[in-house]
Amino acid sequence: MDAAYEKFKINSEYIIVEYLKSIGHVKAPNTEASKVVVPELRWGTRRNFIDCGVFVMRHMETYAGGSVNRWDCGLVEGRSQKFTLNKLRKKYAIKLLFSDENKQKAKVQFYSGCYATSLNVSGSGALGLNNVVLL
Repeated sequence: MDAAYEKFKINSEYIIVEYLKSIGHVKAPNTEASKVVVPELRWGTRRNFIDCGVFVMRHMETYAGGSVNRWDCGLVEGRSQKFTLNKLRKKYAIKLLFSDENKQKAKVQFYSGCYATSLNVSGSGALGLNNVVLL
């Protein structure tokens, strides 16, 4: 395992265990005794330092438990990964911006509608979202 990940693993283990202890969580002792494993993922990359948030979102979206060896998040290292990450970046940005939890959603809809009108974009909704291809 890369030394940088080892340091992160140790720090995150400590923080999680200390938090569970502080709230008196019944699983705190089990968590402290457990061993954290950072798996080697087939789609991992050592040159992409920008898209870690996109990777995390994709992992949360696709992992359903079970063996990491059989898990396929739809990413493959190489040229196609760049294309897929671009699509995912757009997908997550749209979901976040147009979420009902976004307090600025109405403003985003208004300005995206103005922008779409200036581009003559057709389709229903702001930015012609019917034309957006999501994974």
